[in-house]
Amino acid sequence: MKILVLGGTGSISARVIDAGIFAGHEMYAFNRGSREGNKNAVTIIGDRHSYELKRLAKLHPDVVIDMIAFNPSDAKDTIDAFDSCCGQIIFTSSIAAYERPYKSMPVKESAEGLLTSDAYTYGYLKAEMERYIDSRKGDMKTPITVVRPSLIFGVGGMNMGLMRQNYNIFDRIKNGRPMVMLGEGVIPWGFTFSPDIARAYIALCGNEKAFGESFHFANDTFHNIEDLYLEAGRILGIEPKLAYIPTEKLYKEDPVLFGHYYHEKKYPSLFSIEKFRYAVGDFKFEYDLSKGLMMMLEWYESVGIGLDIQKDEYESLLCSKYYGI
Repeated sequence: MKILVLGGTGSISARVIDAGIFAGHEMYAFNRGSREGNKNAVTIIGDRHSYELKRLAKLHPDVVIDMIAFNPSDAKDTIDAFDSCCGQIIFTSSIAAYERPYKSMPVKESAEGLLTSDAYTYGYLKAEMERYIDSRKGDMKTPITVVRPSLIFGVGGMNMGLMRQNYNIFDRIKNGRPMVMLGEGVIPWGFTFSPDIARAYIALCGNEKAFGESFHFANDTFHNIEDLYLEAGRILGIEPKLAYIPTEKLYKEDPVLFGHYYHEKKYPSLFSIEKFRYAVGDFKFEYDLSKGLMMMLEWYESVGIGLDIQKDEYESLLCSKYYGI
């Protein structure tokens, strides 16, 4: 298949390009060219906000995967450009678009609704994007698939941790610096790594069972949220120092920085991928928590990623203020 990825250099989209090439597909990436992508893909340089997406329609791709649509306007641009000239459009939404608390556990797509409050801007705009997509399905010739990733870690994504400023949790553990942990650290969670979700995207491409459907995607292996740091410490042979702080205190400290904690991550995050497996057949995760963390540690060490000192100091201050370490 000829697959066009809008994006292609992010921590997920770059792996989608890799997975497509590995599967033998003809891969195209449309992005600003700020980072080097896979040399076996055709890269088209441009900005979706200033470049006329309709010019890409002449490629007549079998599938368009939009990794960089964040609101209804972005979705409109993609639909207007590619409807009728490709075989399928796959939009990337997010589990952040779901209403909280969840109505099912593990979470099933059929049981959940989309956010109606704009208190959490990112999730609300993704929900609005999905509502717009649904409103267009009746007048479109090209089938649409929506993918809702959970929290994904992978090569190219420097911030691996619960706080978005966690650039290198391994350095913090090595240096004996404390790290913020939500509540008591026992929120159920499924940790997912980018090579696995990349294979999931490719498995949905050209898949008629996915036409008109929405799927969330996350590793369905049970962990507690604190296991992310505990396993990183086990790999290093150093016990991490964790400051267990209620999400409400963090939210009051900085509503912008900790909004994703308060509105999203304080809720159990275990997702059933039964619907996804029905569409694609048997799917085995290649990366468990330990293998995924080893992948990230090797990448950090290979490119020399250290700590962001300012953000590092802020986390330490929070740990001291609310937990005394």
